[in-house]
Amino acid sequence: MIVGILALFATLFGGGSIDTYFLDDLDKGVKKYVTDKDRRKDLEKTFKDYEKSVKEYSKSNSKKIKELKKKNLDKSITAQWYKNFFDDNVEGHIEYQEEFIEQRLLIQQKITDGEWDQIIAMASKKQTKQDEKAEKKLEKHGKENIFKDVEVAIVKHVPDEDRKITLMNALTLYEDTYEDVAEAYNYLNANDSKVLVDRSVTRGELEVVGAALNKLREELYAGYIVFFVVLKQTATDEEYRSIVKAFNKTI
Repeated sequence: MIVGILALFATLFGGGSIDTYFLDDLDKGVKKYVTDKDRRKDLEKTFKDYEKSVKEYSKSNSKKIKELKKKNLDKSITAQWYKNFFDDNVEGHIEYQEEFIEQRLLIQQKITDGEWDQIIAMASKKQTKQDEKAEKKLEKHGKENIFKDVEVAIVKHVPDEDRKITLMNALTLYEDTYEDVAEAYNYLNANDSKVLVDRSVTRGELEVVGAALNKLREELYAGYIVFFVVLKQTATDEEYRSIVKAFNKTI
């Protein structure tokens, strides 16, 4: 499914469905289309046990996002701290992706070709509806600008024109990075990928997708750090806090 631009940071930081089974709604498809009761029960137990691990991981990342927001408000936090923080997040995803891949390979072996085709058809139909809904929303309301409040905060709280231009340019650069990453993430979406909807997908192919996701994370985080470096160097303490309060709403 298409991830909304507002949800991008949380999705990449915390991990979305593409990170777990590399396929949207795989568990729902199994429940609906796997007719053999013993196999279905076995698969449902696998999903249930595995989802406990996923929830714990997501909960841990949610706490880290709260920590990030608090640190953002502290102007003394260095670029190196941000780099270490985001590096830890990427390393955590790499570790969990190995488990995700193992589970995906195990699950697809227990599903027949016919059942798999029905699951993919269901997921594709759902995605089409979601895409159409997103397109209608875009037509009605126009392009989503989640950084509007940040722009307003810069204009409102920074009286010096030169510093205001510097901050707006830095924000625009981050916005461009954010949108590029969102577009690339949606391109990688499981139901759009011939590789990921293949029941015979290999470990190596899944590892390539995982690496691509982590590259997007690194690109987004690098842009994030650059923006905060400029913000810390340019804004006064009072201006900084006002701008960051608005910025924190985007993550």
